[in-house]
Amino acid sequence: MTQTSEILISLLNWKNYSDTIQCIKQLYEFGYASKEIVVVDNASPNDSVEKIKNSFPEIEIIHSSMNNGFAAGHKMAVDYALENNFELLWILNPDVLLNENTLPQLIDAYRRKGPAIYGSVSVSESNPEIVEFGGAYGIINGERSEVYDFHKGDNLSALQHSSTEIQVGAIEGFSMLVPLEVIRKHRFMDTRFFLYGEETEYCLRLMDEGIPNYVVPGSVVVHKGEGSFGTSKKNNPVVAYYRARNYRLIAKKYFGLTNGKILKSVGGARALILFFIKWPFLCQTIKKEKQLDYFHNLGILHALFNIKGKRVSPEKYSW
Repeated sequence: MTQTSEILISLLNWKNYSDTIQCIKQLYEFGYASKEIVVVDNASPNDSVEKIKNSFPEIEIIHSSMNNGFAAGHKMAVDYALENNFELLWILNPDVLLNENTLPQLIDAYRRKGPAIYGSVSVSESNPEIVEFGGAYGIINGERSEVYDFHKGDNLSALQHSSTEIQVGAIEGFSMLVPLEVIRKHRFMDTRFFLYGEETEYCLRLMDEGIPNYVVPGSVVVHKGEGSFGTSKKNNPVVAYYRARNYRLIAKKYFGLTNGKILKSVGGARALILFFIKWPFLCQTIKKEKQLDYFHNLGILHALFNIKGKRVSPEKYSW
């Protein structure tokens, strides 16, 4: 049986200390602070560490000298958990709203099902009875579908009555319970994704290696989804690049997406090449307007050649 002292809660902070502090307050409110909490600061270019430390001097803060992304940040918590012989790691986004059942339901599922990845369901704050994320690539007749958000729009109560846990192809990393036993045997996420899709690729790889993924309908969060980029997320070049690149890399590896289909989606190789040829000659006004197109297309280009790693810096393109 899992004891509370054997669970490490990992929060990754980059600049957004207000959400991190609020999340820690929730952990105390619901009694989760009896578990150990570690905050990994991903080289925030502000006074995040000082703010968090002043609010919670008892909490362990791990400083990263560089921002190497989501997986690399949590990997520092993984190393801490392995060194200190924890049994479970709860990866948690600071920009979530919790309730008293969020973590206990994940632990309960783990106790019953054993080594696997367990994730929460997310709902919106304005409509908490409707599922926003309920598991990616649902399993039908033992095979994963190509539908990403398989239960999006479902009634939460109906989903909770249908099953205590639902096997899916992947879950999202805003609330993700990972047994350290799984990491020891199957490694951790691919840090080269840097941002977006790394937990999806991890779950799909684990599924191919015999480790199932479960979404737990009784474990619910409100995922605000703004994170470190704030309300400008939809207009951010960093987001445009990594989403365009990483989700196509995943689709190529696990769902048979070909380079030909990628090129067809952007009008062919000629159209993609012409875009980058014309780019240096566009006036600055047009460049600014088309900046998202540029980074989206750059992500597609890199996906064609299976290029990973940190290519667009959030420090430069976050506003």
